Amino acid sequence: MNRRKILGPADRPIGIYSNPLKDINHAAAFKFIEYLKAIGMKAVFAREAGDTGFPCPVGIETVSLEKLFGISGLIVVFGGDGTMLRAINGAAPLKIPVLGVNMGNVGFLTETDAGGLEAAAKALKDGRFEIDERSMLDIRVSRGAADLSAAAYLALNEIAVRESALKIARVHVSIDGSPVCEYSADGVLVATPTGSTAYSLSAGGPILAPDVNALIITPLNPHALHCRSFVVSDSSKIEIRTYGKDKLQIIADGAYKTTIEPDQSFSVVKASIKARFIKTESLSFYNKLWHKLGRTGLYRD
Repeated sequence: MNRRKILGPADRPIGIYSNPLKDINHAAAFKFIEYLKAIGMKAVFAREAGDTGFPCPVGIETVSLEKLFGISGLIVVFGGDGTMLRAINGAAPLKIPVLGVNMGNVGFLTETDAGGLEAAAKALKDGRFEIDERSMLDIRVSRGAADLSAAAYLALNEIAVRESALKIARVHVSIDGSPVCEYSADGVLVATPTGSTAYSLSAGGPILAPDVNALIITPLNPHALHCRSFVVSDSSKIEIRTYGKDKLQIIADGAYKTTIEPDQSFSVVKASIKARFIKTESLSFYNKLWHKLGRTGLYRD
């Protein structure tokens, strides 16, 4: 595999983004930078606003997170799935691949952990990795009569519309212009195959392999006996319209985006932008599913 074609110009550094609440004192991130320096690779470290409690070792270049996305050939993220989602949000539009190092609990979006740092550094140096492209969602919230006035958001895992005051959310769902279902529920979400192991799974939705060309629509605690998740083609246009009296919130990958009024709609389609994950290990999706989510205490090694 030609590493430069994936990472861009040879002089572009590896960007390091570390969550200090997961990677305490950025210890794992700084150790990884030392591994990179030892094999002749350049790295820059993202210092977010307010993150002043952990001084960088001498010789480590620091930049803002915004600048990190602009100058890096790839980004290595130290944290959990939430940290990965924040990094993907900035990296995906720029086609920057991301390698995740799990410093949290499940870490389903991450590739390795703190014990695999030296091996990961050598894999990047030697070009021994693959790029795994994942579908994202494009969400457009109508602000007027024309789509040109819509506000747009991206999501890797899911988009959820829900009530914020413990009331019932009432929404109408249509696919490619055809009405499908009306939900009285805590809310409803649309998930990608990547997101099928996240919020949708917790809400009772099915698991899809990442290469399945589909989207999942899952009601959240529906107040009905017949409501179920269902799977649709990822070429579909999903429209969700509120029909109750209350305002609802749109949440993309766990982050609040906007509030929609009663009788307002938004659409969800597969985005033209893809998230790019770096794979340095041979663990398949099903192996990862077993190790991260499938095992119980009865079967642990």
